[in-house]
Amino acid sequence: MTRLYSNPDLLADFLSYFNNDIENYLESTLNDNSDPETTPSFLRDFKLFVRENDFLIREVLFCAEDYTNRILFSENGGAEYSFNVSISSLEGRDLSEGYQYPKTITVPGDFSKELGQIIFFIDFKRILETTDTSALYNGAVVSQGTVYHFLPGNGLIDDKTALSIYHSTSQDEMFPFPYYVGASAQHSYKLIMAASRQQLFLQSINFFILLLGLLFLVYLLTMILLLWRLNQDAKSLQNILSFIEAAQNGAFHEISVSRKNDEYTQIAVALEKMGRNIQRYIDREYVLTLEQQKAHMRALQNQINPHFLYNTLEIIRYRAQKNDQPEVSLAIENLGSLYRDIVREKENITIGKELTILTRYLDLMQFRYPQSFSYQIDVPEEIKKIPTIKCWMQPIAENFFKYGFDKSNEFNFLFVEGIVQSSAACIRFINNGYGIPPDRVEEINRWFCTQNDQGKSDSKEIGLKNVWARLHILYGSSFSMKIENRETMGVMLSVFLPSTEKGDDLCIES
Repeated sequence: MTRLYSNPDLLADFLSYFNNDIENYLESTLNDNSDPETTPSFLRDFKLFVRENDFLIREVLFCAEDYTNRILFSENGGAEYSFNVSISSLEGRDLSEGYQYPKTITVPGDFSKELGQIIFFIDFKRILETTDTSALYNGAVVSQGTVYHFLPGNGLIDDKTALSIYHSTSQDEMFPFPYYVGASAQHSYKLIMAASRQQLFLQSINFFILLLGLLFLVYLLTMILLLWRLNQDAKSLQNILSFIEAAQNGAFHEISVSRKNDEYTQIAVALEKMGRNIQRYIDREYVLTLEQQKAHMRALQNQINPHFLYNTLEIIRYRAQKNDQPEVSLAIENLGSLYRDIVREKENITIGKELTILTRYLDLMQFRYPQSFSYQIDVPEEIKKIPTIKCWMQPIAENFFKYGFDKSNEFNFLFVEGIVQSSAACIRFINNGYGIPPDRVEEINRWFCTQNDQGKSDSKEIGLKNVWARLHILYGSSFSMKIENRETMGVMLSVFLPSTEKGDDLCIES
């Protein structure tokens, strides 16, 4: 019924069939100029509905106030149509193998008004053919005082007994066997089932034996699980003792722990974590000692006081300014400031301070190539706050002057751009110089992804690789680099850094 009332065209065709005789219905169908294959047809759709229900609908009556239309189906879906059937001719039929299922037809849009009824006759015999007919049970389907079908079973109940149970008003009424009555909440039929006490007792004995077998199986599995658990505990304890013995000799190794979260596992995890921390502390102290020794050697090798260099540059700048050479004076000032930043600044700075160092270097290169080089830096303040390390942008710019700068070009340009993204910040170094062979671009990018040098490093790439290595130590896996040729000319190097939220966890020495 839901299928019928949800399709207006199908409902209209049904009402035409419901309210007409055969001649008028066929005439209205033939006068319809629509394509019969695509126009909704109630009869065609109803045959499909019967087929979907495995042809269990044997007969359908469409009953109005003064006439009845009928469709009779065969087991393979064939249909016989009758219009204006007399109600008296339908009375007295043998309905012992079928069940009546009525549905009310209402006026579309006004469900309070009835047009008539559709009565479905369901083939009970075919439905119950697949029912279990073993010797244990016996039963019948009864509706409105009619026994529709028997389940042969053990033969405890006959037609008379089934009707007595059907009309019984109390479950306490005495019968010589246990029985069960299942009543339909929507319809008038009842399902009556009966079994002998002897059969139920034998079934209970079989159930008891099955229950004992299951209990024995559970006991066996429990013992196996207990032995396995004891064996695992012994292995865990042995691993812990082995770790402690090795730690006494200064060696820390991993402990093989099981997946279960018991006391042994917790102790093993805690010991392994403690061993890793101690080993990391030993390694760090060893590296720091080596670095201090190297720094001491560098200090012995560099006896020249850097103040001598700054003072000398300042004297040269003063004389250039005195001799009316402002460009030379500014270049010397930038050079001195650049060296001060490199020597005096802490290793950990911000992107903003790193851009200041880069700007001084680019001003020097602009002084060197006044007629053929210019630059532009456009980085948002949000990116300038990101923590970083000192002096990694200058080698990138220096790479451009070494391998991409075209002295014959009157306009060499370097553009540094910052882009704020959702989970990272991107800094792009874009130039219009010479490009890089595609195979070399692919090789460099592959190295950025795998960090694996196969063969000797090319001198043209070692600067970028050093930059990558230093930034990777600081940012870890949240950092990446990519180089590519531009479509017009030049090269673009993209450096992806963690956003300011992630960067807050990094240490900056002010």
